[in-house]
Amino acid sequence: MRSKEIPPNLNEDQIKFWLANTDLTKEELVKWYSEFYEYARANSGGLDKDSFIKFFSKLRHKKKNSDDFFKLAFNAFDKDNSGTVDFPEFIVAFNIISNGDLKKRLEWMFEVYDLNNDKIIDRQEIQTIVKAVLKMSKKKLVGDQTDETKINELFENLDNNENNKITEDEFVENCMNNVFMREILSPDI
Repeated sequence: MRSKEIPPNLNEDQIKFWLANTDLTKEELVKWYSEFYEYARANSGGLDKDSFIKFFSKLRHKKKNSDDFFKLAFNAFDKDNSGTVDFPEFIVAFNIISNGDLKKRLEWMFEVYDLNNDKIIDRQEIQTIVKAVLKMSKKKLVGDQTDETKINELFENLDNNENNKITEDEFVENCMNNVFMREILSPDI
């Protein structure tokens, strides 16, 4: 299919809506829609976790060892907790991480890190996500640092009030003000 052809199950009103609410061109929307549904056909129009990982890896082919991170990101994309990501869920979240301003991207990353959706990030959640990000980015720890010491350092720098809970405000503010933390905690996916 050429990218200029509109798939039969995509209408002009949907395209107009997504053009108004994303930074994508019509050609990009049509292309992504078509590619999305190639992967989603077997799942009633949505991507299950495995299909999501394959599709997202295709879009971001430059990242190796990304499966662990994409598994975590799946939950942030699946806004209705249906176990699948439909195209509207996908395009809104993907637009934020691709074209959103820094604050919006960090707010979205907080959702990825908040694995149990309790509106805070605890030490276990930081540990899970940092290990996935380090694996994906292949960043090397310096000196005698271990994953655990890096996780502890990040957690302490994010937890302003030292209550062992990181709120969205703490996360966003600290990442916006610290390039190092931002590079580790908000990777270019």
